[in-house]
Amino acid sequence: MEPDQIEKRLLNVEKALLEKEARLSTLMFISSDAIIMANQNQRILFFNHGAEQIFGYTASEVLGEPITVLIPPRFSEKHREHVQSFYAGTETSRVKGTRGTEIIGLRKDGSEFPAEASISKGYENEEVIFTVILRDISDRKRVEQALREEHEELLVTLRFRF
Repeated sequence: MEPDQIEKRLLNVEKALLEKEARLSTLMFISSDAIIMANQNQRILFFNHGAEQIFGYTASEVLGEPITVLIPPRFSEKHREHVQSFYAGTETSRVKGTRGTEIIGLRKDGSEFPAEASISKGYENEEVIFTVILRDISDRKRVEQALREEHEELLVTLRFRF
């Protein structure tokens, strides 16, 4: 291959990478789910707009902070154990909040909320980077509770009728 062809090919690859990065950046910004990235020391590296809306912090308030600012203190030790196990293990992703279990998040105002979360592990410059995608399920839990209460009321009404 001629040097001009190599240079042209490299420019095309660079352009494709920049376009891909721009698409990914847009996706991460517009997501209503929280997308949070942390390093292997559990310091927050990235905090998208969805995370700002859910947790009540601006990105500038939490960048560089320990991820535990987003977790109720009573769960901090358990969280550390899960992260260390995930870090040392061979799996590259985990999903939390499925099959009846849920995790609890901590907002800036101190209120807690139920959530579902997926975590993945990747590498950047030989450092482990964790990416969490988290969804606040407070509304869904309220609707589920209201449906249970309505169901119970209906059962009571039916028992009295017959």
